[in-house]
This record gives sequence, C-alpha cells and structure tokens, in this order.
Amino acid sequence: MITESQFDGVVTGFYAAATGELAWEEALLPVHTLFRSRTAIVQSVDLSTGHIVQFSHAGDPMPDAILSYLRHWHEIDPRRSHLLSHAPEMLGQWWHCHDHFDEEFVSKNRFYREFLPAQQTRYLATLLQQPASDTMTALSLELPAERGPLDCDEQHLIARIGRHFSDALRAYERVRRMASQALAGHALLDTFAHPMWLIDTDRVVLHANQAARTVATEERRMGLNGRRMVWKVNGVDRKIGEMLTSLASQVQHGQHAVVDARGSKGDTPSWLHMRVLDPARVLGTAFGNRPMLLITLFDPLQMRELDAFALSEVFGMTPAEGRVAALLSEGLSAQAIGQRLGCRESTVRTHLRHVLHKLGAAKVTEAVSLLRQGQVLWARPAA
Repeated sequence: MITESQFDGVVTGFYAAATGELAWEEALLPVHTLFRSRTAIVQSVDLSTGHIVQFSHAGDPMPDAILSYLRHWHEIDPRRSHLLSHAPEMLGQWWHCHDHFDEEFVSKNRFYREFLPAQQTRYLATLLQQPASDTMTALSLELPAERGPLDCDEQHLIARIGRHFSDALRAYERVRRMASQALAGHALLDTFAHPMWLIDTDRVVLHANQAARTVATEERRMGLNGRRMVWKVNGVDRKIGEMLTSLASQVQHGQHAVVDARGSKGDTPSWLHMRVLDPARVLGTAFGNRPMLLITLFDPLQMRELDAFALSEVFGMTPAEGRVAALLSEGLSAQAIGQRLGCRESTVRTHLRHVLHKLGAAKVTEAVSLLRQGQVLWARPAA
C-alpha cells in the first residue's frame, strides 16, 4: 500500500518536471517503480503539425523497441487506433487495454503476438490529456504479462495520480511553449550506442547522435563537407549516392540496403545499414517532415555484444525474431527462450524457422555456431 509520503513524492516530481527542475525521466521513475511497469512514458503530439514534441520514459532501457514502434509498428497497433478513434470521449480518463481486447483477439493479432512479447510487455494503461488546443499528451504504463493489468485498488490510485499529472501538464505546456521544440526522434537516436545519422536527399546531416559525432571527429573514414556527409572509403560514398538518387525519385518507406564500409578486404569488417524514412509513415513525423535516410554503422569495435537490434536491422528480422536470435546465441533452448520472452514454445519455434532462413542456416546448431562466433553480422549480411 502506498504511503502519503510516497504519493506526495510522485506529485512533487510531476510539478518539478513541469517547471524544468527535474527531468521527466526522473519524475516518471517513482511511477514506474510503484506499479512495477516495464516502462512509464509521457509523450506529447503537436496536433497542428503532427510532430511528437516530447517523449520521455522511465524503466528498462527500450530504445530499439521505441525506434521500431515509431518507424513501423505504430501503424498496426490496435490500442493506438482505438484511442485515436475515441480520443474526444477518452480525455481525462484512464484507458486499460484488457477492457477492450480479449484473449481471443490478442492470440490472433500480429502486434500482440510479435511486437509486445519481444519487448516483454503485454498490458497498457494510458491517460489522454489535451493541455492546449493544439497538443495531445499521454501518460502510459506498459506492463509485463507476468505482472498483469492494474487491479481495482491500483486503478483508483492511478486515477488520483492522474489528476495531479493533468495539473502539472498544463503548467508544463506553458513552459514548453517558451522553449524551442526539438523533435523526439533526435533525442531517441542519442540513446543508441550505434553511430547513427539522419541525412536528407542532398546529403545534409540533419542529426548525428553522440556515437556518430565521435566517429566524425576521431576517425578518417567519414567527414563533413560543410554540413554534407562524405564517406571517404572507396565505393561507400557512391553506394550512398545511389540510395539517395533512388530516394529522390520515389520514396519507399522501409526500403533499405546494407553497404560494406571497409576500404579493403583486410580491414576490420563493418557495415552501413541505410533505411528510408517517409515522414507520412513515421509516427507523428518524429524525425521531421521530409524524406530522409537513417544510416547506422554496425562495427564490432563499436559494439559490446551481439544484440537484437543489430540482427533485426541487418537481416530484416522482426523485433521478436531479433530477440529470439540473440537469445539463441546464448545457447538457450526454444522452451527457455519462450519463458524469457513470456510467449509459447510453438511461437518461438515459428520465429526460429524465420531466423534460420534469414541467417542462411540449415539447422539450429549451425545458426548457434554463427551467432556465437559473432561473425554473422560481419561476414555476410542479407541483401
């Protein structure tokens, strides 16, 4: 049971975040802890432009999940569709997904079967508010399957918390309007360890995360001509140009290519993954309002370990398949992977078949060998 002191701490954190004394991530942390969520999120959308102007979360780090969601999975999220279609009547009220989607629906829906289990989450509780005529804000809790949805007492408590959040939000909106609005997608990219660049069709670098800025200052393989990206390794610059030419002629959201970033065969293997982002297909134009390329450098010297995000990007795996492949590399069985991800063994085996196909492996033992060696990312990426 929450004490009044704990409750006051949550409320005080909201007002401190609203006035800039505390980061929203810190203000959300007690909420995340109190309700044992996978993550607690606050996001705001400018209704006049569609831009996500604020995105903050507390809990387990989930940058790959958030990026995948912003870029693709939001399009088939039934929870989002339901909330948007009922937004006017939902304002100021908490919405709980299990009240609207039963287990039969969940078992057949792709978003519930593939995306949520890969992120070890299942239930959503969210509060919609409109602090200004052109802004919609949501406070959301993503809850793991084993934790279950909020019970009656927790729903009563979160309703009390929500009323204070709404008051703090109105104060925050006044402060926010006096500051420049940074795009949420840029802040998200800064959380990745992989070097990432956003460039437009003229090669102008619109954003580079910290890892990418390090590459630009400490290495000789890429640089800037003014604000334009120049890749100094033979052949790489030309291939980037070919992708940009294709992008300029016809935007195909999700179109991607993997380019060998080595200067010669003897160099340390590294790969550039390039993906087209169409603003009309990215949630809330989180990365801007014009077509661009998201370029990610996958380099064994930049990576601490084989991870699900790298596997998903380079081999075209779904988030669920990437997680299964990463756990497979640890030597886990299908049953153990299912327990780790909170899904059925039969579902894991379906993912395993897709993983083997995308890795070009004939059997599981061959895939495990490739993954354990760490060579799968560096030796032969998918076309």
